[in-house]
Amino acid sequence: MSLSMSLARAVLARRPKTLTSVESAQKRVAEREGPAEVSRRLRSTCDVTTETVGGFPVITLTPRAKGTGTELVYLHGGAYVAAIIPAHWAFLGKIVARTGATVTVPLYGLAPEHTVDDAFAFVPPVLEAVRQRAAGRPVYLGGDSAGGGLSVSLALHGQQVDGLVLIAPWLDPSASNPVAPGLVEVDPMLDIPGAAWAGRQWAGAREATDPRVSPIFADPAGLPRTLVLQGGHDVLLADSLKFCERALDTGVDLTFHVEPSGFHVYPAATFTPEGRRAVRLIADFMRR
Repeated sequence: MSLSMSLARAVLARRPKTLTSVESAQKRVAEREGPAEVSRRLRSTCDVTTETVGGFPVITLTPRAKGTGTELVYLHGGAYVAAIIPAHWAFLGKIVARTGATVTVPLYGLAPEHTVDDAFAFVPPVLEAVRQRAAGRPVYLGGDSAGGGLSVSLALHGQQVDGLVLIAPWLDPSASNPVAPGLVEVDPMLDIPGAAWAGRQWAGAREATDPRVSPIFADPAGLPRTLVLQGGHDVLLADSLKFCERALDTGVDLTFHVEPSGFHVYPAATFTPEGRRAVRLIADFMRR
């Protein structure tokens, strides 16, 4: 573990965990702020456009220099109840700089006001518009945590992309994996009770075990080429291991990297060697 990763873990460990209870999750919803604005730094290197699709914002970052024409549609994390934060924009800036990709960020509606069915109505038209703009160039779909899980669900339900980029994907909002509680002690960020409540809100009229909500219950056969980046000190590790094993067994072209000391969504910590290595892995994956 690098010194900077160790320091980051120490800082996280001093903060209260998120989603420790239903009450903490409900408080997070009651106190949540709107989506973070794209940073000035990112605006200095990218053309930033915002449009509205189906009543929701869609923000596109197009590099002003060294663009490759590759497209990435990125769905942010936040347990489906929290908006995009500044760390997401900083991380995406690193992805744009490293890959030359144009990154499209659909800001899907959050639970409990919105559900997975709303996302399934919103994101596919965005993807279709990106595919048309790409005109045959590669189109990737990805995200972190909840956004990673939603990416898998969309790919399993008819959305055609050239690859998936998944960062600590939340694959089981039903919180049914018996191994997961054993990881809570080593995870400096997350807990299960509040996350399970958030998952139930996201499910809406569906069961939390519905494959659209919890893609861990879906057959992964037919997924496109997939990259999964996962921290070893993350309560979601158990589900990622299960998902990747099943996907590989069905013949999915999948690359799975576990950073032993990594916390939840560690690639966003690009001030650490581990985070920078993750960005390189993503860039290499998108160039293949």
